[in-house]
Amino acid sequence: MRKSHFIGAALALALGATLAPSMSIAKDKPAAADTVGEKAMPAFAAAQAAMTKKDYAGAIPSIDKAKGLASSPYEKFLVGQFRAIVGSNLKDNAMISTGFDEAVDSGYTKPPVDDYAYRSGVMAYQAGDQTKAIARLQLSQKLGNQSADIPLIIADAYYKAKRTPEGLAYAESNYQADVAAKRVTTQDMLARTAQAALTAKMPAETGLWLSRLVSNYPTPTNWHDLLVIFRDQHPTLSTGGLMDLYRLMKATNSFKGAREVEEYAEVALDKKGVPGEAKAALDDAQASGVQMTKTMQEIRTIAATKATADHAALLGYYKQAAAAPTGRPARGAAEAAFSYKDYAKAIEMYQLAQKKGGIEPRLINMGLGESYALSGDKANARTAFAAVDGESAELAKYWILSLDVAK
Repeated sequence: MRKSHFIGAALALALGATLAPSMSIAKDKPAAADTVGEKAMPAFAAAQAAMTKKDYAGAIPSIDKAKGLASSPYEKFLVGQFRAIVGSNLKDNAMISTGFDEAVDSGYTKPPVDDYAYRSGVMAYQAGDQTKAIARLQLSQKLGNQSADIPLIIADAYYKAKRTPEGLAYAESNYQADVAAKRVTTQDMLARTAQAALTAKMPAETGLWLSRLVSNYPTPTNWHDLLVIFRDQHPTLSTGGLMDLYRLMKATNSFKGAREVEEYAEVALDKKGVPGEAKAALDDAQASGVQMTKTMQEIRTIAATKATADHAALLGYYKQAAAAPTGRPARGAAEAAFSYKDYAKAIEMYQLAQKKGGIEPRLINMGLGESYALSGDKANARTAFAAVDGESAELAKYWILSLDVAK
């Protein structure tokens, strides 16, 4: 799965702006409870005067003096605010961070402390102090900050701190809150959480978050990640299971490169024995712009030759299926019809196989579901897929997901 690069851009934006000079006390008339006492006032006034003259370095001694004299939460907050403004103008990130810490830890809870807690959390995140980042950002939220990127940064801080279960729990809570509020969780949050679960080798959670990613953002790339990771996590998939996976990749236009299409064609031709499907996979890939390799061209030549004879024998397959005592020939005839995109006939043969018996129901239901889905009959496709169990049960759910997100 590709790694997301959304975090850096978001944080660069968050820290890019300097602190506004309007944050100094000279611009505002504080409320009665937010006053500076007579003891600390001279130090603050001296710092203010130096800052007004843009003598930011000269303001530092007065700020330090004010810190020693500050007693109320508001005065302690002002110490941090002044220091952050000076640090911003001196381009001193360490001083900015110290100022934010002083303001946030002052006990003062009115704006802009929520913003300072946010900025402090972002700086801690970038510095690798994820425990501090989480605490600061959660405090910022508690104080009323509704910045959209806070949940993403908190979740990623958990993941970077190797606290993935806690991060997943946090992401789940955030996701459910979005659902309740009828909001769509950001693609970045879904992708980053899926990546974290994958890195932590948590297959069930990986599948869950990738499914959510596809459900909300059904791009070919997201489909590719979901299905290829599923394949990698199930190395013992049968030939039938691989075919089900490749058919869904084709249906969702999520093949990524020639090699995957080549694998599909090889399985269809050599293992499944449906040359028509092998040829169709390669023909469709070429038509969509996939560069054909020498191996792919060779497979298509062989598949085309075999498909000619195979297609001519279809009527014979159907007669054999009707006369057979079990459903095995009918299932083979259904697979052949499917490979030539004759989904109506495939459905008829699968139903005959179902009636005659002798075939695992999961195989019949999967074939029926795929045939109904590709013929446009979503209702019957859902019913058939819902009845699939065994190794293809999860793939059947992904087929249903493809029906849900199809436009």
